[in-house]
Amino acid sequence: MSVSLSDLTPLQIRLMIRLDEDCESHDHVGRLRSEIPPFFAPAIASLCDLEIAEETAGWNGTSWIRLTGLGRRLRAMARSE
Repeated sequence: MSVSLSDLTPLQIRLMIRLDEDCESHDHVGRLRSEIPPFFAPAIASLCDLEIAEETAGWNGTSWIRLTGLGRRLRAMARSE
């Protein structure tokens, strides 16, 4: 699936920025889902569907959202614009 920044909504881009804040590492664990405001829920689902982000189960029933390799590449492009 080929995705470009122009395919994303402002909310999806804002979520990508939030997931990538304070992180330059490719193995960044992301953000706890419980720390992401509920209005981002549709953006989480759509970014996961596009394979830009992924949700993984963590210890003690937590859920983590983080950018995938594709998500990090798109985020880097957004930084350079």
